[in-house]
Parts: sequence; structure tokens; C-alpha cells
Amino acid sequence: MPLQIEEAEKRAAELRALLNRYAYAYYALDSPEVDDEVYDALLKELSQIESDFPQLVSADSPTQKVGGEIRKEFPPVVHRFPMLSLLNAYSTEELVDFDKRIGKLLTEETGGEGLFTPDWDYAVEAKVDGLAVSVSYVRGAFARGVTRGDGTTGEDVSHNIMTIRSLPLRLSREIDIEVRGEVFYALGAFKALNERLEAAGEKTFANPRNAAAGTVRQQDSSVAASRPLDLFIYAIVEPLKYGLSTQIECYSFLRELGMRTNPKTAYCKTILGAVTTLEKWRVERESFDFPVDGAVVKVNQLALWDRLGKTAKAPRAMVAYKWAAESVTTRLTGVEFGISRNGVLTPVAILSPVLLQGSTVSRASLHNLDEIERLDLRIGDTVRLEKGGDVIPKVVEVETALRLENAERVKPPEKCPSCGGGLARDEGAHNMRCLNRECPGVLAEQIGYIASRGCLDVEGLGEKISRRLVELGFVKGLADLYTLKDKREELVAVEGFADVSVGKLIEQIERTKTLPLERWIMALGIPGVGQAAAKELAERFMRLDALAEASEADIAGIYGFGGITAKSIVDWFKDDLNGELLTRLADAGVSPMPPSRPAGVAGHFAGKTIVLTGSIEGASREELRSFFAANGAKVTDSVSKATSLVIVGEKAGSKLEKALKLGVETMDSGGLARFLRENQAKMFFPEDLRSVDYFRRILDEL
Repeated sequence: MPLQIEEAEKRAAELRALLNRYAYAYYALDSPEVDDEVYDALLKELSQIESDFPQLVSADSPTQKVGGEIRKEFPPVVHRFPMLSLLNAYSTEELVDFDKRIGKLLTEETGGEGLFTPDWDYAVEAKVDGLAVSVSYVRGAFARGVTRGDGTTGEDVSHNIMTIRSLPLRLSREIDIEVRGEVFYALGAFKALNERLEAAGEKTFANPRNAAAGTVRQQDSSVAASRPLDLFIYAIVEPLKYGLSTQIECYSFLRELGMRTNPKTAYCKTILGAVTTLEKWRVERESFDFPVDGAVVKVNQLALWDRLGKTAKAPRAMVAYKWAAESVTTRLTGVEFGISRNGVLTPVAILSPVLLQGSTVSRASLHNLDEIERLDLRIGDTVRLEKGGDVIPKVVEVETALRLENAERVKPPEKCPSCGGGLARDEGAHNMRCLNRECPGVLAEQIGYIASRGCLDVEGLGEKISRRLVELGFVKGLADLYTLKDKREELVAVEGFADVSVGKLIEQIERTKTLPLERWIMALGIPGVGQAAAKELAERFMRLDALAEASEADIAGIYGFGGITAKSIVDWFKDDLNGELLTRLADAGVSPMPPSRPAGVAGHFAGKTIVLTGSIEGASREELRSFFAANGAKVTDSVSKATSLVIVGEKAGSKLEKALKLGVETMDSGGLARFLRENQAKMFFPEDLRSVDYFRRILDEL
């Protein structure tokens, strides 16, 4: 007899509770309560009920992991808190140095010798070689899954993330929380996946990392659901909000919520204890069923993370330790020379194919001409390969005892391999550079760089298409990209260019005209300007023409910028050819979007030098630093006569004493809040800081 709606609703609730409990025991506790057959039978029963009564389907039902949603695009998502990279260490000595730096930074923070410096210990976890993601829950229900992307902006891949069996769609508590983790394939699952793809005549994956990245970005979520993706959660965003004080406590809390954490985690009282653990794992890692490329050593005390701060790219409270790379030998059959976007000659070793850490290698970087000379490299040599950081193959040694008689030395070309023009040695003799400012090889590399995700993110304008457009004469400079719409018919007539793909390419190019200013600053390829610097410059100058008119002093005054970078930026804008490029871009309609701040408020603290000391409830040191920098201030770490203002939080150190001694103006957290409320119309509150508790309270009161 068919179930009635009341019975079906009751049974569905029972089944969901059971399935979630069994999944929690299996993934979070690593202690299965039932066999897979039992779980699958219950899941099938729930699926049938939800099929008969569609109104009973809930977003957090285990049945929603089967996929089926199709997305044509992956919307960009700005991370509320950036997903930073990690500093690297490759030896015990570097780990000991890391530990000493922690002590030095904390000693400086508390004012030097004689004052209390807190003790610290470490949490250590094996570093999974997969794809980093951020996962959000609202009132305990899965809300969104986002890739790391460039660390600032990722892609919304929720439809695929939610299919991962080890990720709960409903937590054990109804809380709002954002967590970070690593999507990966277990090694056995990866092997089985490749065997299945090969049997179906489909392309296999070179390694588990590529497989994870490729699966997470599938348009059809049923593909992701059919593949055995896994996920370890390793971090909580704003962990102090949940009453947690250590990273070790975070692991326990995550498991209590129903999330799977890395089984290879350890508490270590000292850095030497961490070294012992890492050596133990190095020996054991071949037995791990998930891909690892090292381990992460974190200061255990969460309160110290904020005090230690971060660099532009990485937090100072943790370090990624990489084991000595696996190496193999093979034969050098030749060397190819290419040209980079900066005109530098780039040598690449051509090798007899060899298997290295799960992937077949037939080419490897030789970096520069000095490296070729250091290795005394000759054609036919037997060379030893490693993967730098377990990623990029590189030649590290020549087995000279196996060298053939009369082996030919590797010699650089006398002319540019792309345009045939002259080459000149850089000062210091590390590189040779093409002298032709219109070299097609350089231009093709520049176009490929401009189209990359970190810059203008032009879909369909990869390396191959960039090179073809340059070779065919359609593009002789960056500004020519914006003339392609006028040459559409001519381009479509060329073999390999279809009308639909050309149309999409032109649409993508037109879309870039109003991209954020920081992306355009990156795209210009100014030497010494990376993502962090581009963001700082955009927020300081607001317009490209304002940046072009800036002096070296203007730029060097920005926190984190030095005289060399400032000179590089000013010199770039002084170059006549670059000036012509900017004029052509403006004529083509390129109008970069400035940071979203009100006009006239960017420089409220311009010319002011501010120092932060102590802690302010609701905002980290880096968030406060970002706020003042975004409003024009130079934020430094030491008090001097040149300091304009010292912001004083709780447990202020010797900086306060020095400020009082020098007569420098000070302001406590209450005074700062009042000042910001009274002057809010003159202030810029960056979007990524509006959700920070301290600033949110101020804005809510306005």
C-alpha cells in the first residue's frame, strides 16, 4: 500500500537522520556503523519517497549529492578573507629559523627584552595535494562552495562541491560558519577513475591534483557526483567567534560539526617535535591513501596569528614544509630557446620521456643561461630531474661520469628565435634579451599573459590563439585586440577561426573595457608589480591617468613599496611607446572601473603615518592596516618623530610609551570609533572590510 503524505514525511525525516549519522560516523569519525550496502539501500528508499512526494525534497537531503545541475559559467566570488599562499621551508634549518622568527616577532610586539613573551606550540598536518576551496554554511545548512582562485577572487562551484560524499550538507549545529579545505582524490580512487576513463576511450588525468581541479570545474554536476572526490577541512574562518583558542581545538570542533578532517594531524610542543613528526611522515607517506606534497606547521595558539600578521601573500604564523623532491635520471636530447613576455631568452630542456611523481616529463625548465653554464650542460648528457615544490620539473644535476665523448656544449642562439633580431646580455649576465620592441614572440607572450585569469581573464584567448593572431598580423599590440570586432569577417575567413568562436572572443574582449583598475594595472605588465601591488596602487590612485602622473616619492610612500619598485613604475609610464598604448586603449573605450569608494575620500589620511599597537576588539591588525592604507595613510611598525598618529588597543606595548615620550598623538579604540562615525562621509570603507565586526558596528550605527 502506498505511503500517505504524513507517513512519507515522517519516514523521510527518519531516513535523513540515519543517513547523516552514518555519513558522520564514516567520514568524520572514521568508524563506519553499517556496510555500504545498508547505506545504499536506505538512500534508495529515501530517493523513492522524494520521487513520489517532490514537496518533501530538502536542500540538505543526502539525495542531493547525485548532481544533475548544469552551469555554463562559474560566477566570481570575492573571498571575505583572502585565501593566502604559504611560506615554504625545505630543511630542518629553515624550520628552526621559522621558529626563531616567531619568537623575534612576538618579542618585538611586546616591546623587547624584559617583557612577557607568550609561549607557543605547534599543530602539524600533512599537506594534501589537491584543490583549495572555501565552504560556507548558513544556520547549519550548506550555502556555497568557492575555489581559491587567485586568493582574492574564486569561482562559485557549489553545484559540484555539494556532491562530495564526505561533505555534510547539514551540520550538527545551526550555525553560520565558513571553513577552508582541500578537495582531492584518494590514490586508489584516482587509479580506478583513470582505468574507467581509459576503458571508455576518454582522456585520462596526469595526476590526482589535475583530476580534482578538472572535476570541480565540470559544468554538469552529475559528472562530479559520479567521481569519488573527497574533502578534508583544515581551517575555520574567524575561529575565535566560536570560543576556540587553538588549531588543535579547531580540528575537534570541525569533527563535532560533522566535517572530515585530515587523519594525519599532530600536536607538537616544540619545533623539534614537529621535525620529528615530519620525518616520521616522510618515511610513512608512501602508505598514505591521499596525495601529499609536504606538511603544514602552524602556530597552535589562534590569538597569536593576528599578532604575527602576514606578508602580502602569506600568514607569518604558519609554514609549508616540503620534503626532498623525488628525482629520476633521463637523457637530454636538445635545448629549445623561446622568448618571454619581457623579451628574455628562455631555455627549455628537451628530454627522453620519463615518469616523475605520477606524470610523464619530456620538457623541463633551465631557467636562464647562467644555469646552463653552471650545469656545464651538453647534448646527450644524462641529467637528474626533480619537481620544484613537487610541481615544475627542473634539471638539477648532470651525471658527468656518463657523458659521451665529444658531447656538444649547449650554446645560446645569436639571434632572437622569434624575430631574428639582435640579443643583448642583461647587466649581471643572467639573461639575454631581445632588443626588438615589436618582436612577435614577445607580443604573443604578452597577449597570453594579459588574457590570463589574474589579469583580464579573456576566455578563448589562450597561448595558441594569441600566437596565431600575432602571426597573422591581426594583433601588433595590446590595443589591437579592440580592433578585432572591425575585422571579424576577415578573421572568420581564416582556417581555424569559426564565426561562433570569433564572436565569443570579441564579446570577451569587449567585456574587459570596464574591468577593475587593479586588473588593468596587472595587465600592463609593469616590472615589479604583482597582484598585491596592483591592488594597493588602484586603491591609492583610483585612476590610471593619476597613477601615470605619480612621482617616485608618491609611490614609495605607500606601505610595502620601495624605491626600486617606485622607479620601475614611473619609468614605465614615462616610456613614449607605453604612453601611445594608453592613448590607444582610451580611444578604444577602455575605462577601468575604480575601487568602489566615494569620490574625494581616498586621501583623507594622505600624508599621515600611522602606527598600530595592542589589539582592538572586532578587527585584526591586518584589517585595520588595510583600512588606513585604503584611506591614504602610510602604516608603519615603529614610532618616530615622523609618526602622525598611534592607534592604541588593549595590552599596548612599548610603542605607546615611545609615542607619549615623543609627544605623538594617540587615539584609543573608542576614540577611533567616534572619529570614524563623525567623519564617515570622508572615509572609504572597502567592501571586504564592511563585514568585519569593528567596522560593521560603526556602519550599523550611522
